[in-house]
Amino acid sequence: MAFSEETKAEAYARAGGRCECKREVCATHYLTRCQTRVSARTANYHRKKNSGLGDLDGVKNCEVLCHTCHANVGMDQFKAH
Repeated sequence: MAFSEETKAEAYARAGGRCECKREVCATHYLTRCQTRVSARTANYHRKKNSGLGDLDGVKNCEVLCHTCHANVGMDQFKAH
């Protein structure tokens, strides 16, 4: 199920109009938060966790990402644990 418009609006407000990515695999902002500005329309709303218990479609599980960082989400599986 997709995020509701209300959840997206809350997540976008929390993000302050910036991408929330802090992934190590993103070369444009290694070990820091991405500085890319996004609008509510251009932002990608990513589900942090896809399984388990809890509200998967709630604001706490919604991450606001720019296009570049959203493309790197698939690399999470390759990061060192």
